[in-house]
Formats: sequence, C-alpha cells, structure tokens
Amino acid sequence: MAMCRTKFSRDRFVLAKIDEFERRYQSNQDAAKWYTADSFLYRLLNQVLRTEAIDPIFKFRYYIQDLHNQLAVMQVDYLKRLQISNCSTLILY
Repeated sequence: MAMCRTKFSRDRFVLAKIDEFERRYQSNQDAAKWYTADSFLYRLLNQVLRTEAIDPIFKFRYYIQDLHNQLAVMQVDYLKRLQISNCSTLILY
C-alpha cells in the first residue's frame, strides 16, 4: 500500500479509499469487487501491468493471486449454475 500512497499522495479522496481498503479488504472475497470498482487499485494495477515491469508487478503479487483465486471460484460456480439450468447456449451482449 506504500506504493499506492506515494502515487496518490496529493489526493485525499483516494487516500481515504486506501485506508478503507486496508481496514476492510478480505482476500477470500473482495478482490473482484475492488478491481471492478473505479478505484485507485484498478487504475494503478492496470498501469503496472501495462508496463510489464517485474518489480511493480511483484508488489501486487498477493492481490493478483487473490483476484485469480476469486475468479477461478466464480467460474466454477457459474459453470455449475449452467449445468443445473441445462442451458447449452451462452448469450453474450
């Protein structure tokens, strides 16, 4: 979070969101919620991933792992629901 605080040091609103993240984040259920919100985490992580620089990416390793794990669980749940509903067609918009 030090990297986030440095990046957004002049933005009180974002600093408040970082504080909220540190207080409330639960790795087993909140990763996707924080990533999909228009937040400091989404903006900074995408910027870091676009640079493809290993050091900044490494700083996000635990969050990236949490996000991966949560997406994997969500995919399994979705596939189970598809099987239960006998839906053989997936409609995308």
